[in-house]
Amino acid sequence: MEAKILTDLPCELITQIVSNLHLHDKLHFRLSSRFLNALVITETKPDVCELVSLSIQQHKNNLHISAEMANGETALHFVNIASKASQIQPRRIPIGGKELLLRFSSFDNSHRDFDLFEKAHIAHLRVGKRMPFYLTADNVEWLKQVLTGSTIDNCSLVIDAMTAPQIDTIPSLLALTRVKNVEFIVQNIHECDMLERFRESEFASNMVTTEVQEISFIGDNIFGKRLGGFSETKTDFALIEQLLRSGIRKVKMEFDGLERDGFERFQLKPFLRHLSLSSHEAEIVIKNRIPIESGTRVYRMGRNYSRVLVTANKSGRNFTYDEVHITTLKDDENPLLVSIDL
Repeated sequence: MEAKILTDLPCELITQIVSNLHLHDKLHFRLSSRFLNALVITETKPDVCELVSLSIQQHKNNLHISAEMANGETALHFVNIASKASQIQPRRIPIGGKELLLRFSSFDNSHRDFDLFEKAHIAHLRVGKRMPFYLTADNVEWLKQVLTGSTIDNCSLVIDAMTAPQIDTIPSLLALTRVKNVEFIVQNIHECDMLERFRESEFASNMVTTEVQEISFIGDNIFGKRLGGFSETKTDFALIEQLLRSGIRKVKMEFDGLERDGFERFQLKPFLRHLSLSSHEAEIVIKNRIPIESGTRVYRMGRNYSRVLVTANKSGRNFTYDEVHITTLKDDENPLLVSIDL
């Protein structure tokens, strides 16, 4: 009787055999032939690449991509780009998770011809601030290319003086990936007003095209060291108003590393007046030096306008900064709170 090889069996039977194998055995089984490789990937790879986080960092011409996933099957989504990586390092992480590290050498314009996903859901896209993947014009376009087909819940991006000119292009990236919450890690805050480009450009108006509901601006205080002396970046109430008009419901500004006595003394009250006159549903968190007493107060322009709840707390060692929460109240929300006229 003539001997038969496994691939001579009907495809349905091979598929049934594969379905009963442990993942570890499947990954070895797929190395037997190109046919079995394609079959195992097709039958095992989840329809959607579900990632806990995706981290992108760049050091000179080396690109580092780290994907954290809840299960090993998800790693099969990276098979197609494995041949382009100069180094691949899988490892386990606490609580049963998996992490896959991919390193791409000579990452320049001639080595960007790959896509990461056909369809993916990423809980958090991170750009590390120690080896940041700066948002140059080329990098923004590349991110659009590799993240096409992805939806992202939370996104952290590094902004410095070199990447500030591309601020206007960021909303298109956020719209493409349907980002819900975005965090800007703002560098060089001790040297210049890093929010000026956000305020003076079309960034806020372009945010109308996105699904973003929350924006955070986090001052990078040089890896934990306090910033002393003169500092230009400050809480920008004009920018907050622009973002609220664009449909953003929650804005955070955390520049608690700054030291500058008495700044913004005349900006908070006018902002509260504008917020009371508007119909915005807003939640704003500010960490900075703000001249306001601790406690909870409600402000409004008059009986026919929105009430604004302001809660201020001194935070940090030796009261180095204030944490202020500003929230617009609905008509039937906390009706017993007495309002202070603005």
